[in-house]
Amino acid sequence: MRILCIADIHGKLDRLEQLRPQIDLADLLLVAGDLTEFGGREEVDSFLEVLKGSPAKMAMVGGNCDRPGARKGLLDQGFSVDGLARSFSLGEGTVTVVGSGGGLLHTGLTPYERRDGDLAAALEAGFHDMVGFAGKASPLIVLTHNPPWGSCADLRHGGHTGSRAFRNLLDALAPMLWVSGHIHESRAADLCDSTLVVNPGPLREGYFALVHLDEEGKKLPAAELLVLPPC
Repeated sequence: MRILCIADIHGKLDRLEQLRPQIDLADLLLVAGDLTEFGGREEVDSFLEVLKGSPAKMAMVGGNCDRPGARKGLLDQGFSVDGLARSFSLGEGTVTVVGSGGGLLHTGLTPYERRDGDLAAALEAGFHDMVGFAGKASPLIVLTHNPPWGSCADLRHGGHTGSRAFRNLLDALAPMLWVSGHIHESRAADLCDSTLVVNPGPLREGYFALVHLDEEGKKLPAAELLVLPPC
């Protein structure tokens, strides 16, 4: 399975258009928030129009820069996994994606900041939404905008800035893959215990990641951090 991971587009649709050939080759596209630069429904509709007709299956969460109308647009179009679980049949295998959007409360000046407990509550709601969930799924993918604390994906100015509640859930549930964004400086792909944590970096600067997962989800996934050529 080819899983394409992007985040922090911030309205740069030219970058999304440039990535379209890679998207069409992917089995699953994961979008970890900040699709817009403080945009609403119209901006999200423009984002989704670029993806129209792609054979890739898609799951998305809003970021701290996505206004309520943008997030509702993702939900109405069936792409949001914020507080939800969605299962995708990919080839001969199936993956389950659960998500939580928004950024950890910082200044309160961006439209989708949440307290740590609220970030975790949305993710827990997604776990409860999983049909027949019994404490684990194989393979389970977590998609968030904010990264988990203490991971490779949350370093800023030399310190960890992620969600401690997310880290508790990572330790308890050990998903196979956790994809986030938000911290532009912390582009990385590395194991956090037994979970591959990926921050693809901001697509607005041309960064993305490609994760390879075996059909049955029995092997650890492998990730490539990639960059588009200049526009």
